[in-house]
Amino acid sequence: MPPIPLGPRVTLIWLAVVLGWPGAVLGKEPLWEAGLGVGGLSLPHYRGSDQSEVFAAPIPYAVYRGELLRYDREGLRGLFFRTDRVDLDVSADAALPINDDDNTRAGMDDLAPVLEIGPSINVRLWESAARHRYLTARLPLRAAVAINSDLGVSHQGWSFAPNLYYEDNAAGFSGAWRRTVSFGPVFSDRAYHAYYYDVPAQDAIAETRPEFRVPGGYSGARLSFASARRFGALWFGLFVRVDRLDGASFADSPLVDRRMSVTAGAGVSWVFAESQRRVPRRAR
Repeated sequence: MPPIPLGPRVTLIWLAVVLGWPGAVLGKEPLWEAGLGVGGLSLPHYRGSDQSEVFAAPIPYAVYRGELLRYDREGLRGLFFRTDRVDLDVSADAALPINDDDNTRAGMDDLAPVLEIGPSINVRLWESAARHRYLTARLPLRAAVAINSDLGVSHQGWSFAPNLYYEDNAAGFSGAWRRTVSFGPVFSDRAYHAYYYDVPAQDAIAETRPEFRVPGGYSGARLSFASARRFGALWFGLFVRVDRLDGASFADSPLVDRRMSVTAGAGVSWVFAESQRRVPRRAR
């Protein structure tokens, strides 16, 4: 997944990646494509928060399908290792900055935007004969980095989010909607959990927000669904992600307001330029 911009209202650039890029036609696709669109995104302040934000912003659209370097619906990949069944690429995620006056963290330090990035081993478990449908086990390990207003960075721990990823892209470039589903647990170390869910003594409030020190470990389960379709030069996409926090090691933190968090978005892009050169379509 590509890098995430810092400003909260331009974070929708990430939406273009989450929704997924279009497929191909007749086994060939452009080496590169460029476009511009608009999208909307609704997401909680953090997993477990009962406060959310809604954004609307332009979405730049870019695809590159090189032999060694690819930037497409699955982000930046193909840099390290690839076989027919196994590949090693880059995985990333991001979280918005949080103004603590607007949620249960009122009076505590604000949270800077966080970028998670690291390697992911992906193992193809099954694919259809035509290589349009497939099931993949993905094993992303990411380092979390908080990015301060002066562009300073600080390491905030690690996360590991193994998941099963299914894609149905049988219709290709101009047919029915491309659909993807992923599901799996999330695990994080104490440093990662502490950034969001620790309540130090100086921020504790008797009865409503007692002091709390969170351990590392299980971080809940995540289910994601996305669908996209290309109509000529127009691309449409939508996605929904549900996080269940039952049994999470931080679930008893006074900063957790609810055990389920939902992130959703939709967008449309106009693809106004593409290369004359065509390259063979790949399943991944």
